[in-house]
Amino acid sequence: MTLVAERTGHPVAVETGSGFYEQAQMMSARPGAPVHLIRVNEKWRDQADYVVAAQCGMLPVMWSDPSRVFGMAFDDDACSAQAAGWAGSRQLASLPRGEALRTARYDVEGLLKQLNAMPLEIRVAAFCHAECPGLRPMQADLFDAPLRELSSVFAPAIRERAPAEVFECNVVMNAALAGQWARLIGNPLV
Repeated sequence: MTLVAERTGHPVAVETGSGFYEQAQMMSARPGAPVHLIRVNEKWRDQADYVVAAQCGMLPVMWSDPSRVFGMAFDDDACSAQAAGWAGSRQLASLPRGEALRTARYDVEGLLKQLNAMPLEIRVAAFCHAECPGLRPMQADLFDAPLRELSSVFAPAIRERAPAEVFECNVVMNAALAGQWARLIGNPLV
């Protein structure tokens, strides 16, 4: 937290919360909110030290060029165009058009968020594993549970419900995360 404050010029505040799926939510400092806020999911309170370390590991990278601070705003026209294409896929065509569009838009934005965050998450996990050996048991808890959940992504029922491009992109990104974790812990079974 000290390193983040030194590198970004903004302190870090931490709180716990619920009502969200992720292990943590991070709101980067911005005008009107000059503090980085990390909200740790109450479910992962026992692993909060690692969660905070991982979130803090992302902030200096995100702030490496303060004029281009990381954002999660996506081009609305491009997202809508992609969603319209996926809404017409065989997998979503049986849904009412509005529901198909909402589902496809959710898929587009979800994949963009994964693509934006997962490479950084992989790098930070490797850094924390190497530099914070005392946090490794917490890191293992935080990786093992989601990896078990991710295995459901490969289920035939999911493949049938998702457009092929969505399924393939999601599987590739999740496999990259699992592969990195397998290399870190030396477990090819992962």
